[in-house]
Amino acid sequence: HLIHWVFALESRQPFQRIGDTNAFYLPLQLPHGARVEYKLEVQRGKHKALVRDPLNPRRALDPFGSNSVLPMEGYEDPPWS
Repeated sequence: HLIHWVFALESRQPFQRIGDTNAFYLPLQLPHGARVEYKLEVQRGKHKALVRDPLNPRRALDPFGSNSVLPMEGYEDPPWS
């Protein structure tokens, strides 16, 4: 599952497997200029873990650790950051 913090979207969304492969995808529409912080929920057997995206080097820190970050086209860092 994708776990994210985007206002007005379900915060836990399932990925879809591509055939019999180990590849998954999730079609998701986000507004121009948006910025998304997220983690991946990985389940193996009964064990679930939230992990940062190993293929995305962008990170954001929060009081509980860090999240992966995805800025959409048009996103600009606010002056206060």
